[in-house]
Amino acid sequence: MQKFSHSFLVNWMGNPETSFYAGCPVVVEKKTLGSFCIIGEAPPGGWSDADLDQLKLLAQKASLALETDLEQKRRDKAQAQMQAMMAQQMQQMQMMQQQQMQAMMSMMANGNGVLPVMAP
Repeated sequence: MQKFSHSFLVNWMGNPETSFYAGCPVVVEKKTLGSFCIIGEAPPGGWSDADLDQLKLLAQKASLALETDLEQKRRDKAQAQMQAMMAQQMQQMQMMQQQQMQAMMSMMANGNGVLPVMAP
């Protein structure tokens, strides 16, 4: 804990009562984004292994929440891209159908084409 004794977080605003810092890394996609930490007065009963385990668990939950949010954003982006691509393809198909219809109508107007008649 001594290595953080000069941190501005531990000595926040010159508060002499800030004598305790414990932190665990928050990691997303193998990158450390920061830490989940506790800053304040030293616990009266000391800091136990169970306390450290709880802090690690909270840091893991924070990491998981960030990863979940990131994945959801990626899925949303992929879905929006897919919808845009499908809309573009639909527009192209409609344009092709319109062009085919115009070509058939032009052939009929010139007397060069015959529309098939379907029997009931």
